[in-house]
Amino acid sequence: MSMRKIINNSINAKSTPTDILTYGKDKYCINVLNMGFDAMIAKNIDKFRKVPLVSGSTKYNMSIIYTLSSSKNFKFKINCNEKILKNKFTLIAIANGKFYGGGIIPCPNAKVNDNIMDCCIIQSTDLLDKLKLLPKYKKGTHENISKVEILKTKEIKIVSTRQFPVSSDGEVFYTNRLHVKILPKSINIVYIN
Repeated sequence: MSMRKIINNSINAKSTPTDILTYGKDKYCINVLNMGFDAMIAKNIDKFRKVPLVSGSTKYNMSIIYTLSSSKNFKFKINCNEKILKNKFTLIAIANGKFYGGGIIPCPNAKVNDNIMDCCIIQSTDLLDKLKLLPKYKKGTHENISKVEILKTKEIKIVSTRQFPVSSDGEVFYTNRLHVKILPKSINIVYIN
């Protein structure tokens, strides 16, 4: 579809009230906040941005391989739905939307206008576990794996004794605490098919 057609369709389309995520003072996320392994992949993709003649998806795959080679888990205390999880985790993805990173599906049932966020929490994994899990995580078929827990919530708090990487709609930053809430129907978005 041409850019002109996208703009024309946008102007003439009806907007839909859509939820957003908020974390910290005046910080927002429309799609997915992820931390741990996922955020490291987003951070490490910068190492491959200047590689000539390599597409975006190939750079992303190169970043996955690079991140696997220095793979580590992150120690978090998670407070969600009056439940406290305290352990080492591979990643946490807090999803308002269903897809990110070129089609990865961390929370297959996430909807941008259901007034709730879906959280995928993956316990500590070794390299072999990650290699088995990655293709399923990418396709959204990882829900029944024993180290995976998917929760629905309106609020989640994550703390750590060390700084950990967070990717908010692809922008990476470091923190040692995160408090995420859903803001129902806070923005109007035009969806184009």
